[in-house]
Amino acid sequence: MMSILENNRIKKMMGLLKEDEIIRNVLTSSGLKNDFTFKKDFNVMLKRTFSKTGNWGTANNPQINCFTNNGVIGVYTFNDYSSRFNIPGSNWSVINFFNTSGVVLDQLLEKFRRTDLDETVDNFLAFIEDFINEKLNTSEFEELVLSNLRAISKGIQDENESFEYLKKELNLQGTINFCPGSKTDTRKGEDFVLERNGLKARFQVKPLLFANRYVTITEILTKKYPTQGYSKSDIDYIIFYKNKTKELVIMENDDDIKITNNITSKKGNVIYDKVIFKSVPITPNQIVFK
Repeated sequence: MMSILENNRIKKMMGLLKEDEIIRNVLTSSGLKNDFTFKKDFNVMLKRTFSKTGNWGTANNPQINCFTNNGVIGVYTFNDYSSRFNIPGSNWSVINFFNTSGVVLDQLLEKFRRTDLDETVDNFLAFIEDFINEKLNTSEFEELVLSNLRAISKGIQDENESFEYLKKELNLQGTINFCPGSKTDTRKGEDFVLERNGLKARFQVKPLLFANRYVTITEILTKKYPTQGYSKSDIDYIIFYKNKTKELVIMENDDDIKITNNITSKKGNVIYDKVIFKSVPITPNQIVFK
């Protein structure tokens, strides 16, 4: 089958493609990673691409109660980079996270814009599929993996440090199990669970940029906060953590919050989300186990 790039090249040679009619600079990484349809179609494309090589399936690890979705496995895995990034291993592929990584999507959009393709989601997905087929196992492709891993490893560090802090404060035992692609994380947003006397509290960890506390309201500046938030039936508490200063803010999850995504800073160098809670932060001792 002819690739979308080759098809486009032939159209241009035949004079069927005019430069001034090409649609450009429409897509953004922030818009794509919050687009349910794009993320779903991206996974369909990955399945079509990697099923052919036997690299599609689960990376379950029942010993730590780890059960994953179906995804890319056995290529560019966490096992491959475990020692380099000081992260736990898994047969789950980093490629599965490309559709939610702003850094990776920005790099792919930059490559996509060197083509003469109209900037539509369908064309972008077709371009990514061609790129995977042509560039897999090259240094150019691995750079995308490494860019993604740098962000992922920081997130893992934030989760681990938050977990260890709460364990110490609440005098609890336990370990955090590393399970990329986990059904509880991808579908519910559950980063870790703490238990006390058979009762549980479920947590999601997000980066903390800044926190403003008012009388009964807390305004949090963060990144990658989902547009619809997290369901109270799945997540009890949101932890906002600033790795540099070790500042940690614990908020009780609530459906009645105001979320503003993709705000650009005054200097134009940072894109962030603002979340307004109609409550104030709690201390570890105020965490309720249910």
